Amino acid sequence: MTVRKVGIYIEMSLRSSHVRELYQSIIHYGRLKGWQLFSNKVAGTQPLGPLDQWKGDGLIAHTLGQREPLEQLRQRQIPIINLSSSGGDLGLPSVWLDDAHCAQLAVEHWAGKGMQHYAFFGNDQLAYSRQRGKSYVQKLQHLSQTVHYFGDAHDPFSAEMPSANEVQWIKDLPSSTAVFCSDDMRAQFISQQLIRDGRDIPNEIIILGVGDDT
Repeated sequence: MTVRKVGIYIEMSLRSSHVRELYQSIIHYGRLKGWQLFSNKVAGTQPLGPLDQWKGDGLIAHTLGQREPLEQLRQRQIPIINLSSSGGDLGLPSVWLDDAHCAQLAVEHWAGKGMQHYAFFGNDQLAYSRQRGKSYVQKLQHLSQTVHYFGDAHDPFSAEMPSANEVQWIKDLPSSTAVFCSDDMRAQFISQQLIRDGRDIPNEIIILGVGDDT
């Protein structure tokens, strides 16, 4: 029986339970299949590290869209499966969430809640956020609704501070607004910001994220 040598290159600095559970699920599945697993958990934009000299049958990768490390492995003709949609299409076989369907679920979730305004909070530099926001706007436009859109949200898990425009946009959200956030990190941030501003959550403004961190 041939033992497959499978590498895992996964970006862990997000502190996201989704990423942690994804990593644990790959480990569990690999053990069931009898794979020889080589794990390289990285933080941020670290290079390949030990994978630089690794020789295996394939790699499962979740990065923040960095092309260089994966391109190095592809040049060595190592098959790669990409699990992250942060950087958009990297020209690799990919397994992603259906971002348009996430937006559809958000719109359906608001039905019957009597909200008068709708908003989206995300970061258009991230492909998944851009697609979720675009689909959300389109679906609400079909219902003759407009969307208060903010596509330059900072990374709540970084040292980066929110811009004055971001803080003001949150402060200016009208009462009876349903806010769809690109991910749970930003849903947590905007919730905390609104509470600090004295807003009544969820009676005045309701917030929905994507993931399992809220």
